[in-house]
Amino acid sequence: MPEDFPVEREDIRVVRLGDPVAEVSDGRTSVGGVSFNFVAEHQAQNAAAALAALDALGLPRLRTRRRRLLPGAGRSASFPAAAC
Repeated sequence: MPEDFPVEREDIRVVRLGDPVAEVSDGRTSVGGVSFNFVAEHQAQNAAAALAALDALGLPRLRTRRRRLLPGAGRSASFPAAAC
């Protein structure tokens, strides 16, 4: 929520976001210690908001070591066929 947006309720916790601190390297962006597969600034803002929501709710930031590339992301990847 922007700093200048008034919130008069006392029964809720307001989380205000500034510009995220993001580092871009090799086609990836790191926001809040989490690495993402994008470089667009608006996506870094969205990622920071999502991480702030997790933190506000007391939920863990899940991490994965396996990266999956989506079609159209500039690279192709093959995945095993599902067993029928």
